[in-house]
This record gives sequence, structure tokens and C-alpha cells, in this order.
Amino acid sequence: MPILAHFSDNEGRCLSSCRVCGAVMTEDSPRKIRVVLCMGEYCSLGRRAERLYAQLQPLVNDLNTHAPPNARIKLETARCLSMCAVGPNCVLYPDDVVFNKLKDSDVEEKIAPILKEMLQHGQES
Repeated sequence: MPILAHFSDNEGRCLSSCRVCGAVMTEDSPRKIRVVLCMGEYCSLGRRAERLYAQLQPLVNDLNTHAPPNARIKLETARCLSMCAVGPNCVLYPDDVVFNKLKDSDVEEKIAPILKEMLQHGQES
């Protein structure tokens, strides 16, 4: 018998069929989708990171408006993602999708479709 069979959540459900990802997640646990944009010195040259953030913010707000309750997106900034040579950089968690050398057009062309897919996956979980 798996060790998780001995544990239950606050509603008394057995946890033996849960995924373990550093923490026990029940099926109704929220999927934490994070968009982390580097705002380091190189990524911010010519206000590049600021322009990307200005595009990401309304995208994230719009996607959250239509997102299922168990999947939300959080937009965050990082002082540096230690990938300066290939900046501007952005990482989508929890899937660890990395974008380098971002251009303004990449927000709608590359990041938006992946975020929509991640939200869909969160709805199916």
C-alpha cells in the first residue's frame, strides 16, 4: 500500500491517487502558472523588458478573466534570470518554458498560445 494511502485531505479524501510534486496536490489544488520576466540590466536596455511587461500584463489579466478557478496566472519580475547573453528572457512555470531574445511580437505569437495551453491543461487536471 502506498504511503499516501495513510493520509487524507481536510475533507477526508484518501491521498493515495495524488501526484507528488514537492507537495501533495489534490485534484482541486490550484495549478500555479507563473510568468517570470527578467528585468535585469541587459534585458532592460532600451526599455525592452518594460515594453514586454506592458504587453504581458493585459494578456495575463485577460487570460485570468477566462481561466478556470483551479488555474491562475501570476505575472512576476526577476532582478536577473542569469541568461544575460540571450536576453530579454522570460520563463513560464511550472512547465519551465524558457524564452530568450524576446521581441515585442513574441508575446502574442509565442507566449500567449503556450499560456492558453497551460490553462487548458490546468482545467483538465
